[in-house]
Amino acid sequence: MAANLEDQNIPAEKRRATRYPIEAPVAVRKRNGEVVRATSVNVSASGILLHVEHPARFHLGEEVSIQFDSEHDADKPLSTWGVGRVVRVDQVRSAVQLDAGTFHHLPSDGGECADDG
Repeated sequence: MAANLEDQNIPAEKRRATRYPIEAPVAVRKRNGEVVRATSVNVSASGILLHVEHPARFHLGEEVSIQFDSEHDADKPLSTWGVGRVVRVDQVRSAVQLDAGTFHHLPSDGGECADDG
């Protein structure tokens, strides 16, 4: 049974933000410095759902930072990070509610970053 701080019965149209299915490697840093490797399942402006190889690596309410380990496009690397707290934990999936973060393309020419949203 999943531990949960958010209401799992919220219909998709009532959620705070649209979820996008993005499967990419992610590094999750816990406050104690431990880095947990995971894969994103979906991402929204308010959170991210993660798949982890080892069950229950996180605790409800735990503060974490997230860094995507992938490139969106070979010509446009994606700089992505977020800071939030764990709001759901089950056997191999954990949800993080994002408090802050940014998702944008890094310039391929060494210039300034351009926000996508």
